[in-house]
Amino acid sequence: PEPWVNHAAGRCRGIAQPHLHSTTINQEHSSTPDHMTNNPDNDAGKAHFKARRFAEAIECFTRAHASLPNDALVLGNRSAAYSSLGQHSKALADAQAAVALDYAYVKGYYRQATALLALDRAAEAAQAASAGLNLEPRNGQMAALKDQAMARLAAQRAEESEGSGEGSDDDDDEAELLSQVQAARLHRREAERRTGCKVAELAALAASLNAQGDHFGAVEALTKAIALSPHDVSLLEARSGACARLDKHAACLHDGELIVRLTPDWYRGHAICGSALFCLKQYTASVLAYRRALGFAAGSPAERGLQSALADACGRVDGALRQCSMLGDSTQLCSLLSSGAARIDAPDEKHGFTPLLLA
Repeated sequence: PEPWVNHAAGRCRGIAQPHLHSTTINQEHSSTPDHMTNNPDNDAGKAHFKARRFAEAIECFTRAHASLPNDALVLGNRSAAYSSLGQHSKALADAQAAVALDYAYVKGYYRQATALLALDRAAEAAQAASAGLNLEPRNGQMAALKDQAMARLAAQRAEESEGSGEGSDDDDDEAELLSQVQAARLHRREAERRTGCKVAELAALAASLNAQGDHFGAVEALTKAIALSPHDVSLLEARSGACARLDKHAACLHDGELIVRLTPDWYRGHAICGSALFCLKQYTASVLAYRRALGFAAGSPAERGLQSALADACGRVDGALRQCSMLGDSTQLCSLLSSGAARIDAPDEKHGFTPLLLA
């Protein structure tokens, strides 16, 4: 089991250093809705989407949007459902609104480009894909979509030239455009190769520095690597581990939250947040983070360790609840109970008293 936190000793300890392999996230799969937003209607919409009940999914996402009007992910999900029904104008409108809410929402640009391409607006599709690539240069599917849009644009211009009866000058323009597309593709691939080599070099340096106990140096190297590959969750995980070893738990929490944003269904991001929150004595939030981690860790080797960590965090919350009950602190008592992390019937190990009995 992975040693997330040494709760038994009452002392936090760093997360085990992972093997630094590339796990850069592709956020642009148009056939899959986003999973981060916690809303019953959004969850129901995702279930309908997976079952290919797209009309029902749209109804659920519309209700979720009414509850969460500023949530880009809900709009992105509805955009995907509209696209699946061939309603590309509505898909485009939702994708544009999602990006307006969150300019860093990479999948929003992908959905924009996909809808624009379906509407035969190749030039605008290429621009939307380019905007996504500016945020995530190593996004292979976004790059492929841009290439598709550029090829469609070249074909459209060729057809226009033939229809107008223009001569060889337009043929030359078409050939030049296609040449530019090919040159841009080769340049991008070479840039990706160089970036990948530099990231691997910095990651290896960080691993070496960690082994030598120079965790500050490791954080510095990993920060440089993350600047080159901001969506590589293995780098964020490694930096959170180095920060935890330095007792920089707020920084560790920051990286954990970034991981959750990029890969909301990966247990390690939630577990990193749970560990950091425990060390920051935010036990209620720690319980909720560990519960989310366990929801995605079922059957994994980490499950037992996470269950133990969750039990420790629950113990702290239950202790606080019993203390509030004895003191008659109704405000704090209500706050703990409304969080969903406290257990009103959890007995004290020494005396067997529950918060309910004490209250």
